[in-house]
Amino acid sequence: ISVASANDAAQAVAEHLGGSGADFVNRMNRKARELGMTRSRFLNPHGLPAKGQVTTARDMLKLSRAYLDRFPNCLAIHSMQEYTFHDKTQHNRNRLLGHYPGADGIKTGFVRASGYNIIATAKREDVRVLAVILGARTPKIRVKETERLQDVGFEKANGGRKQAAAGRIKRAD
Repeated sequence: ISVASANDAAQAVAEHLGGSGADFVNRMNRKARELGMTRSRFLNPHGLPAKGQVTTARDMLKLSRAYLDRFPNCLAIHSMQEYTFHDKTQHNRNRLLGHYPGADGIKTGFVRASGYNIIATAKREDVRVLAVILGARTPKIRVKETERLQDVGFEKANGGRKQAAAGRIKRAD
């Protein structure tokens, strides 16, 4: 689920953990409210389109922070560039992994109505930066905008100074 988006697996896990998909979604919505996600409403466990299902970048950021706080070791899975099971290899669609210095998660997505989405995290030394992009027109724009936001985050954490990253310095456009 974390590497290859397996929506059918997300549904199966929801049914297993929640008793039914609907019960799991109710739990999702309760947890969202507990986390202060006031503008999100989930109607299914996998994120595929459903009339009335909505979220915001701010709410996804709140969810991501809580997730990383509770499950800090999850990035060992989210940072996997590929996953092989029964001789079938699935590739992670997070193109920042192995490309953007410090990138280690979290999740990409695509929905025809909203476009290309990502919740990305990168860590350099003791600074972790989270970026949320919703609605990019292409995967390339998704990557470019995520890199831009993360560069700004690292620059701010570095007192406004551009930060050398694995042999390169990104320009602030």
